[in-house]
Amino acid sequence: MKRFAIVLFFLFASVSSQAQKITIALSSPQTVKAGVKLPSASYKDSASAVKSLSDFLVEWHKKGYLEASIDSIIKVGPRWIVVLYVGEPYRFASIKRGSLPLPLANKVGYSPKQFRGSTLNIREIYSLEQKIIKAAENNGYPFASIGLDSISIDDKHRLTASFKYDPGPFITVDSLIVVGTYDVKYKFFQRLVRIKKKDAFSQSKIIQSTVILGELPYVKIMANPEAYMLNGTARITYYLEKRKANVIDGYVGFMPNATAKNKLLVTGELRLDLKNLFRSGKTVMIHWQRYNEQSQYLKLYYEHPRFLGSGIDVSGLLEIMKQDTSFLNINKELKMSQQMGTLGKLDIFFGAKSGRILSQKSNTDTLNLAYGDFNNYIYGVGYMLNRLDNFFYPKRGLRLTGKVSLGNKTILENPFYGSDAYKNISTHSVQLNVEAMAEKFIRLSTKNILMGRINLAQVSNNKNSMYLNDFYRVGGLRTLRGFNENQFYVSQHAIGTVEYRFHTDEESYLLVFTDQAFISNPYVANGTAEYVFGLGAGISFTTQAGVFNFVYSVGQSSTQKLSLTLSKIHFGLVSKF
Repeated sequence: MKRFAIVLFFLFASVSSQAQKITIALSSPQTVKAGVKLPSASYKDSASAVKSLSDFLVEWHKKGYLEASIDSIIKVGPRWIVVLYVGEPYRFASIKRGSLPLPLANKVGYSPKQFRGSTLNIREIYSLEQKIIKAAENNGYPFASIGLDSISIDDKHRLTASFKYDPGPFITVDSLIVVGTYDVKYKFFQRLVRIKKKDAFSQSKIIQSTVILGELPYVKIMANPEAYMLNGTARITYYLEKRKANVIDGYVGFMPNATAKNKLLVTGELRLDLKNLFRSGKTVMIHWQRYNEQSQYLKLYYEHPRFLGSGIDVSGLLEIMKQDTSFLNINKELKMSQQMGTLGKLDIFFGAKSGRILSQKSNTDTLNLAYGDFNNYIYGVGYMLNRLDNFFYPKRGLRLTGKVSLGNKTILENPFYGSDAYKNISTHSVQLNVEAMAEKFIRLSTKNILMGRINLAQVSNNKNSMYLNDFYRVGGLRTLRGFNENQFYVSQHAIGTVEYRFHTDEESYLLVFTDQAFISNPYVANGTAEYVFGLGAGISFTTQAGVFNFVYSVGQSSTQKLSLTLSKIHFGLVSKF
């Protein structure tokens, strides 16, 4: 066997207070052929230099030079002479399937051709073996093992071997056990975590079940699930506590009254959110809001998880918005949701939205209607990914939501107005709505949290086929602070929020924020985008009655100057049970 030796010279500076310079020179062109990069840096001591040499050897081994090693190190004063033995490169002759079952081999993508003639790389073998073990433990064989058998090396340094696979016993699920205060029906829990009795044991399903449970607002995971195996069956134990998630949330708002000088307009909101009804994860939500003297909003929502024993969640939505004496909008929606393992949740929804003019005075210009009557039948898809560490008081993590929908829209002629008001209008059209939101929480320290959020939306259609009562409404505590509730009608908006929170305890904090927004309305200023912003501060703290919230904000737009006399004050109490 031919031996190739490479001599490396390490030259150290003689002054101990400075970093010792190491220069490596090789006397063999074999390094160029192998494509191994040489370390070249300054080291503070000999230990650092030796580690660099060790990493250098690993690179040789990756290239198939399995015999590469340090023959000797000769120290001559500040200079080291390192003799490295390289040897000949090894290659794969063949890695046969051996006792590895063909279906499993196909599942992990094994092919004898991937090894034939290629440079021998131990990590490549290890990576394939890990895939085989993972596939086995997710299909009922958690004790499977694999290795190489019948190993031989010929005189040309070519390795031949066969896989030796031992599946171990086949394990099925015997039962699921919940330890803790979380009260749930057993059959529903099986559907919830997607693990049933007599299923083949799957480690990946257990991991996915923790993701599903972690996104539920009414459950707190106290410890990772444990699997106890005996006589070919597994009992999986979950450690779960009930989390207070039912909410009664209300607030009262005070703001200047635009219709009566020197008087305040009192607004209000009430939200009732009930979760895990009947111990089966059902949700009921009622949301009522009064955002000016004659305008109200009502939202009714119901969610039925794992409908009819399937893995699909079904929910229904009814929204009613009355804008003073101008119009009435009604939105109905039916949604089906499917959990995508650890990748989030996918929604498919169908809906019908209608708008109706309430009086002839709704439109001051009877030839160019601002508000109109329409029916819009909608279908679309949505997506949600929740990686927040806490549903109510997140301190780190990411949340993403998105929704795209198309609607077959029909504009109806209103008898209040003549046919001239509709002569330039497309009565039948296709309308596109796109919405997206990204929210990121960064934990700067134990008590200091920074939140960033971007909220985007756009409705697209022929300008002559859209009315103000089909636009998005922004403004107020939930969307754009510093302004009245639902103050702006917009066809598109981009709202960015930066909020700093200083936590005094787990559920109490002071906050300082700014909301920056670009909004567009094609009926105003030729549809050019307008920049508006709000800023303010607030506090949220826990009491025996619930969580008290107080927010003070001011805002500026083309129709509202930045002034303390136009400031907005909101306070309310959130009671959880």
